Amino acid sequence: MNQNRVSSILIVDDETAVGRIVAAMLAPLTSDIEVVTSGQEAIEICQGRGFDVVVSDMRMPNMDGVELMRLLAHDYPSMRRVILTGHVDLDLTMKAINTGRVHRYLTKPIVERELTASISEELASGEKERTEIMRLRKVIDQLSSE
Repeated sequence: MNQNRVSSILIVDDETAVGRIVAAMLAPLTSDIEVVTSGQEAIEICQGRGFDVVVSDMRMPNMDGVELMRLLAHDYPSMRRVILTGHVDLDLTMKAINTGRVHRYLTKPIVERELTASISEELASGEKERTEIMRLRKVIDQLSSE
């Protein structure tokens, strides 16, 4: 990863304690972690800044994880999206993957090393994508100037 850039993670869970636990587990990966308790809060905080990865609970009141991921995928396509849920439901899983373009689907109870390994891989994947996009933009600029 780019050593000059601090990765950012947004955690969305309507259970405050769960959000804090996930944040504590992910703290070794970055100092830039925000925790919110609703999909609406997540949308609002994303309008002010970007995040590399969003980790969201699936079942939340008012806006579930599928709807949140769908909105984020539309507005922030480079953001890596991870669902974390205690309720394994194949239909919801498929909906999350297809409409929310979710990159990973993890289950509760949370296994710390699985969570940190998964999020670390997502951060690395996002960095590779950003690097490739920058490389392609340079190629396009060079071709345009010829």
